[in-house]
Amino acid sequence: MMTDDVNSPGKETCLIERFEAGEAVMETPTGFIRISRSLLPHEAVEGDVMIRLPDGTWQIDTDETSVRRQRIQEKMNRLLEKSSSYGGAQYKKDERPGGEHDHRFSGKDKGSGSLK
Repeated sequence: MMTDDVNSPGKETCLIERFEAGEAVMETPTGFIRISRSLLPHEAVEGDVMIRLPDGTWQIDTDETSVRRQRIQEKMNRLLEKSSSYGGAQYKKDERPGGEHDHRFSGKDKGSGSLK
């Protein structure tokens, strides 16, 4: 949800959440609105912060959009670092499926060579 701190008095700011059937679903500080995609600049994409100008047209707030995207990227980087520090799905050589101690297909189980 967008917070009021990105809004200055007299400036309506929304975040493009997604596009559906020719409409933009936009998040506002008070909820969601839908507007025709044709009312937005053609280069507007999901995640862009939009400013509604006094004449009713919409403009991309490139500064706020960049700040938000940078913040999200930093959070993703921290999450990935934290995930890899816990080992994730890493296996030691002998523990990974199909490794030298995986006898499911080796024929060492009842001589069948099939999956247990």
